[in-house]
Amino acid sequence: METGTRDGSSSGRRLLALSARAGFGLAMLAVMAGGIMLLHARAEDEQTVSVRAPMPVVTERLDLESSYEVSERYTGRVAPARKTDAAFERDGLVLRVEVDEGDEIAQGDILAQLDTELLVAARSALEAELLQVQADRQLALRTLDRQKTLASQGNASQQRLDEARFAVDALNANLANLEARIRQIAIDIEKSSLRAPFAGTIAARWRDEGAVVEAGMPIVTLLETDRPEARIGVPPRIAGELDIGGDYRLVTADTTVDATLMSLRPDLAMSTRTVEARFRLADRALVPFGDLIRLEWPRRIERSGAWVPLSALMEEASGLWTLLTVVDGADGLVVASETVQILHVVEGRAFVQGSFADGQSFVAEGVNRVTPGQSVAVQSVAVQSLGAGS
Repeated sequence: METGTRDGSSSGRRLLALSARAGFGLAMLAVMAGGIMLLHARAEDEQTVSVRAPMPVVTERLDLESSYEVSERYTGRVAPARKTDAAFERDGLVLRVEVDEGDEIAQGDILAQLDTELLVAARSALEAELLQVQADRQLALRTLDRQKTLASQGNASQQRLDEARFAVDALNANLANLEARIRQIAIDIEKSSLRAPFAGTIAARWRDEGAVVEAGMPIVTLLETDRPEARIGVPPRIAGELDIGGDYRLVTADTTVDATLMSLRPDLAMSTRTVEARFRLADRALVPFGDLIRLEWPRRIERSGAWVPLSALMEEASGLWTLLTVVDGADGLVVASETVQILHVVEGRAFVQGSFADGQSFVAEGVNRVTPGQSVAVQSVAVQSLGAGS
C-alpha cells in the first residue's frame, strides 16, 4: 500500500511540472504574438501616413499658342567667286614655276615660264627669210616698172609685162605669209609666260621645272579670294521668298556671316530638287573655302499647342507620350495623366498638342517620382520661358 501511494504522488508531481511548463510556453507565445501584432500595426500606421502625405512637386503652367515657328536649315559650301586651273596654250618644256601654294598674286603676275629657245630660233630663221623676200620684191617692183616703160614705148610684149606683175603679186603674198608666221611665233613666245587672269591665291601647284607639258595641262590652281561666295540649294518655294540684293545672315560651325544674295539659278538640280542660291559673303570673311555654311529660314506652322520641357514628358510603351497634369481632387491636388502629341522639339523643349486647357498646371520636374491619382503639393512654380521656336 505504501508503495502504491508513493508511485501516485510521484506521477502527480510530474503532471504538475509538465502543466507548468506548458503554461509558461503558452504565455511566451502570447507575448511574442502580441509583439508581432504591435509591430505590424505600427508599420501599417507608418505606411498609411506615408501614402497619405502629399508629394511636393515643381509645376509649370501650360500657355496655349495657335502656332509655332520652326527654323528650316539649308546647307551649302563656301566657294571662291572664280577658280581656274591655269595652263599653257601650247606644248613645251617648263622652264620655271614662279609661285607656290599659298602665294597671293596680282592680276597679270607671271605664274610659270616655258622654254622658248626653239621659238626664238624659228623666228630668227623666218626673219632672215623675210629679208630675202623683201629684197626679191624690190627687184620685182623695179622689173615691173621697166616693163611698163618698155610696153608704153612698144618695145615689150604683154606677156613680159604680165609676168613681171604676177611676180610682184607672188612676192607680196610670200611676204604677208612670212610676217604672219613671225607674228604667230611672237604670240607663242608671249604665251610661254603663264600669267594670272585675276588676283587671288595659289591653291595648288601641279607641275615643277623640267616637266614637258601638253596644251591645257594644269600648272597651278588659282582661287579668287577677295570675293568669297556661298552656294546653297533651297527648295523652289523658299527661292520664291528670297530677294536678290537682299541682306542675309548665314551660319557656319563657328560664326555667323553677313551675306548678300547675288542670284538664283533658273534651273533645278535634279539630284536634290533644289535651286542654287549664290550669296556674296562679307569682304574677306574668315571662312575657309569648302566649309559648310547654312541658311536658317523661319517658317510658322499653324497648329495649336503649348511648349513644355522634355523632362516633363514620359514615353509610353505604345510610342505615345504622357504629360502629368495637376488637377483638383476630393482631398486636394492630385496627378492626372494627359496623352499628348509632340509636334516639334528644339533646345530641350517640345511643342505638344493635347486636350489640356490653357493655364493648366503640369509637373515640370521629377515625373518619375509621382503616379496618376497621387496626392501632391506644389513646392514651387517654375517660370516657363517663351516658346522655344521664337
